[in-house]
Amino acid sequence: MVAHIPNDIFQFSLPAAIGDPTSPAGPTPANLSGYGNHGVGILASGLPLAFIDDVAWSFDAANSLTRAPSDAAISFVQMTKFVAEHRSWTGFRNGVNSCADASWLLEHVYAKGAGDSGGANSFMPFLIRGDFREVKMARGKKAVGEEEQEDFCLNGCQGTIVGVFSPTWAAGISVAGVNCYYLSNQTEEQMRAGGRVLAFEATDEKSLLFEWAVTGRFHLGMPKGAEWEALKL
Repeated sequence: MVAHIPNDIFQFSLPAAIGDPTSPAGPTPANLSGYGNHGVGILASGLPLAFIDDVAWSFDAANSLTRAPSDAAISFVQMTKFVAEHRSWTGFRNGVNSCADASWLLEHVYAKGAGDSGGANSFMPFLIRGDFREVKMARGKKAVGEEEQEDFCLNGCQGTIVGVFSPTWAAGISVAGVNCYYLSNQTEEQMRAGGRVLAFEATDEKSLLFEWAVTGRFHLGMPKGAEWEALKL
């Protein structure tokens, strides 16, 4: 195992297998304890999965934050031993930063240095912590037969975004672009919440601490067996 090398990414399975009920179940959060402290993925149940500071979290259908069961099977995951190589206080752009467009992240990375701080061709694990004006997230997994729901939003909140940027050339192998989850801080007024981030906005131009690293090695683990070979990927 080479998991002790900081910022190496260990990935299990392919994005095309996410959501396929016939896809074979993979490792559990307990199995991944030696592979890192930072990650994003999907449980075999379809619920989101986020690792931060060695703890595995998930989100229910109401976007409430819960501890992921240590024996829950995982459908897809990217894990790393995250050690920040670069950090800065920022608000990114003035306005909404959409995760469907990674330009806000890449602009900040390129402004830090000429290639030494990463870029569009590198895998980059990252954390964003601080005060958010708004975080817009996808709803948790819907129950069968449940009507489509609007996006879930938190306003005036404090928390952390944990994510991985994957380059465009890795499309089909990884989730190309920005793949990240928000976890709110605990407050006396409300329970912790979160989910897969669609867009966010900083409170001001210096309200967020952005930390990231550049991955030097990418490791891919694949399912095996008849169920895997039967998938139409």
